[in-house]
Amino acid sequence: WNDRPLNTWLEKNIPSDIESYTQYRKKHSPKFFFNGKPAGQLAEDLSRPAIDEAEKLLSGEIKYFSHQFHKTGFPPNWHKDYVTLSRKASEESLPISSEILRFAQNDMHKHWSQIPDDNVAARRSWFSPKQSPNNAEIASPSKNKSDGSQRHGDIKFIWEPNRFAFVYTLVRAYSSTQDEKYPQAFWTLIEDWAKQNPPNTGANWKDGQEIALRLMAWTFGYYAFLNSPSSTPE
Repeated sequence: WNDRPLNTWLEKNIPSDIESYTQYRKKHSPKFFFNGKPAGQLAEDLSRPAIDEAEKLLSGEIKYFSHQFHKTGFPPNWHKDYVTLSRKASEESLPISSEILRFAQNDMHKHWSQIPDDNVAARRSWFSPKQSPNNAEIASPSKNKSDGSQRHGDIKFIWEPNRFAFVYTLVRAYSSTQDEKYPQAFWTLIEDWAKQNPPNTGANWKDGQEIALRLMAWTFGYYAFLNSPSSTPE
């Protein structure tokens, strides 16, 4: 990120020092959905589910694909496939789950172009027969699982929390309560993501559509929380 300072992204007439840019953005911000809405104006049947879901996020649970919650921690490990690992932990032995995690963690240091869409290669290496020093075959821990080598760890399970869909939930909860813990969570998650995802490094830079979804959520949250006391120039 240090190689890409703010002024490299801005037009020449826009100030790039932090304080001036913050004031410029507030002064020139477009009309937004929640402009002028007082706290609590959202109907109870709309706000209560958002508040409950936001509280789960803060306690370390993220809803995947608008359907099922998974325990991820807060902030989550942005390079971890929580879905596949939770399935493998219940279906198979711990070493196999550890192997999947090891390959996923190694990917976070690679250029995005070097990362496959799944970890089937890693899985096949685990299920392949092992050789002893005298070339005798050694059965792997899951040798008897006939379908093991066909199971993929889909990259979409890594991408899902990185889309930041939970930002819309935080905004809805904040609009109803004006509780500063929601914009604070927004900035905490973005700052942690930036720290753990250097530009062009890791699976979360691999797909333009995924980057666009994340940017849309960040932009929505930025303008929703722009006037929050928690949104400081820093």
